[in-house]
Amino acid sequence: MTSPAKKRLNESHNVVLRIAILLALTSIASTAFGQDAWDQTSTARFQVIAPLASQAVLDRDTNLVWERSPSTGAFTWFGAHDRCNRLVVGNRMGWRVPTIQELTSILSIGSAPDNLELGHPFINPPTLGLVIWSSTASAVNANNAWGMNLPGNVGGFPKGSLARCWCVRFRQGPDTQ
Repeated sequence: MTSPAKKRLNESHNVVLRIAILLALTSIASTAFGQDAWDQTSTARFQVIAPLASQAVLDRDTNLVWERSPSTGAFTWFGAHDRCNRLVVGNRMGWRVPTIQELTSILSIGSAPDNLELGHPFINPPTLGLVIWSSTASAVNANNAWGMNLPGNVGGFPKGSLARCWCVRFRQGPDTQ
């Protein structure tokens, strides 16, 4: 092969290589910056976790795992913590009372009847008028903790009052309270 032919071949290879790199970078960028978790449809947001006896639900927006059926009984704030700390779902412990931010991330404020996205897989979800405990204590009054009273009123409630409890855990295992 002559020198000018080698030069053209090398130039062709360089062009092909540049195109391949450009396509690869475009693919990576579209994956990294494409569809955000907030853009997912409601049917794709929640996934029932079969290895946990189908009694837990992964929220793909937050990577939190929620018990599929929140408590139907009422607990004091301290009782809610005790319930979650002792909870075993699918032979797994590591459950806790959610923070107020986590609780409000799963419930859509003002969307009756249960403040959850359509098509959710939860059993016995909280309904209007019920308070759900969070683990977040009030900074203003040590005797109060944050809770959510559906349809979306968030505020402090006395820790001795009775409210429902909806335990959560982080996907990889327990995290700190």
